[in-house]
Amino acid sequence: MDTHLNPALAGAGASGAAATFPAYRLFDAGSVFIAAILGSPVAGVALMGLNYRRLGEGRKGLVAFIIGVVATALVCVIGYFLPSSGSVAVGVVLAAATRGAAQRWQGAAVAQHQARGGELSSRWAATGIGLGFLALFCVVIVAGALGLGGERRAVIGTKDEVYFVGAATKVDALGLGEALKKDGYFQDHGVTVILTKDADGTSISFVVKDGIWDDASMVAGYQALGRQLGPVVGGFPIKVRLVNGLKQTKKEIDLTE
Repeated sequence: MDTHLNPALAGAGASGAAATFPAYRLFDAGSVFIAAILGSPVAGVALMGLNYRRLGEGRKGLVAFIIGVVATALVCVIGYFLPSSGSVAVGVVLAAATRGAAQRWQGAAVAQHQARGGELSSRWAATGIGLGFLALFCVVIVAGALGLGGERRAVIGTKDEVYFVGAATKVDALGLGEALKKDGYFQDHGVTVILTKDADGTSISFVVKDGIWDDASMVAGYQALGRQLGPVVGGFPIKVRLVNGLKQTKKEIDLTE
């Protein structure tokens, strides 16, 4: 019997031959958003780059990654000048913008991929990539904020510490630490102070809790403490800075005497 004359059998054969599914998986816009919200826009565009590579458009992937790096740098710069809540808002907006870019530039390709029977990459994979970028950025931020090697620190007691930057020496840091201990500021509670001597002069940065820089009485107290410490660090003028946990300056006081 000629099976090619049988419409039912011929249709089945053609359908079987046409059922060729893509061997790769793609990340959809939702996964891009998850990665971006966890690990910054650069994590989101990294997923877009993977998509482009799997689609055979590696050059577009490189361009997308560069855009993500620039956007992430922009977040860091803007966040430096904003309170913590403002930084979070900017991050969410840029993550949403990254999702929008993924939907606009890759939405049709992802939809076509699914229409051909292709599968999407797991949201868990996107989460893992986002967290991986987050961990990397935490390491970079802490290292960059400190700007110090392992030897650029003087421990006072067992927990309090003075980091010294630029031309400041360990002797300077130990002297400052002992003065802070004598004053009662250091009580072995794990308090951090940073002594910097560079082209901008001498500064003493106190790592404080969020909001301290908005409390006038607390600011006045640190101003008075700075006046006491001026002679210890080489004399005036000096700058007293109140910084957050990421060592970002939130309040700066110039002392000339």
